Amino acid sequence: MAKIGSLKGEPELPPKNASPDMIRSIERQNEASKGLAQAGYDVEQLANSGKKGANPDLRINGELADVFSPITNSPISVLKTITGKVETQASNIVVNLADSPLTFDQIESALRSNPVEGLKKLYLMKGGEFRVIGAAK
Repeated sequence: MAKIGSLKGEPELPPKNASPDMIRSIERQNEASKGLAQAGYDVEQLANSGKKGANPDLRINGELADVFSPITNSPISVLKTITGKVETQASNIVVNLADSPLTFDQIESALRSNPVEGLKKLYLMKGGEFRVIGAAK
C-alpha cells in the first residue's frame, strides 16, 4: 500500500500588491506542496519571514527545501536558478514545471552535464507526475 503523506502549515498567500507572476509563483508553490503530500511525503509549509536571507518554502520529510516554477524553455536557465537557490535557500529544490515546456529528461540531462554543487535532492513535478533526482556523489 502506498504511503500517505501529510501537509502541515498554512499555504502562502500573495501580498496585496503582488504582481501576476508572483501570484502564479505562489500558487504553483502551494500546488507543489499538496502534490508532494499526495505522493507520500511529509510536507510542512513554512511561513514567509519577509526578511532578507534564507527563507526556504518547505520542509520535506524533515529537510528544508525551496520551490520555484519556471516559465522558461531553457534547461540552463533552470539550472542557474537552482544553483542560486542552493547557495541562498536550501540544498533540496522543488521545480514545478507546470508553466514550462521543459521535460524531466531535459532537466536531468542538463544536470548531469552541469552538476550543481551542494544540491542534495531535486524534486521535479509536472502534470501530477514526480521525479526525484539525488545529487551525484
